[in-house]
Order: sequence, then C-alpha cells, then structure tokens
Amino acid sequence: MENLLRAARGAREFLTPVLKKSKFLAEGILTPEEFVKAGMLMFLFLFLLLFFFLFFFFFLVLVLVLVLLLVLLLVLSRDWPWSWSGECIFYNHNCYHA
Repeated sequence: MENLLRAARGAREFLTPVLKKSKFLAEGILTPEEFVKAGMLMFLFLFLLLFFFLFFFFFLVLVLVLVLLLVLLLVLSRDWPWSWSGECIFYNHNCYHA
C-alpha cells in the first residue's frame, strides 16, 4: 500500500511539478511564494478596508451624536427659537430691542 502511495505521489510530481519560476503572465499559474504573497496582500487589504469602515462608522456616529446634542441644547434652552432682524430680537413672536 505504501509503495502505491509513493508511486502516485511521484506521478503527481512528474505531471504537475511545483513551479520555481513564475509563469503567471504567460499561463496564469502562481508559484507557492506568489500564492502566499497574494494571500498576505488580500488579508492586508481586508484589514485596511475594515479599519476604514469602522473609522467612518465611528466618525458618523460621533457627528450624529454631536448634532443631536446641539439640537437638544437648543430645544431645552430658554432662548429658543430666536432670530435677529434689524435691531429687534424676536422671541416667541415678540420684538425685543437690543
């Protein structure tokens, strides 16, 4: 049985040898070293994509929280709603002169 497996491995190595030189441009076949490098680059790309997605999500949540706090501050403030028009400060539809 062991001899049969050894013969099969030898035939496999003869028919499909491990590449030492790159044939990627000519035949599209990667060497083991190129395969490992491609896997590492894919991992790095996915890690950076995840990092930037989380950073963007954190920034978006931070901006939304700040906007909501500002709106809450304006709503709870006694001087809301206010606006200036000329020399009058309008508050609750009344004109107060500055």
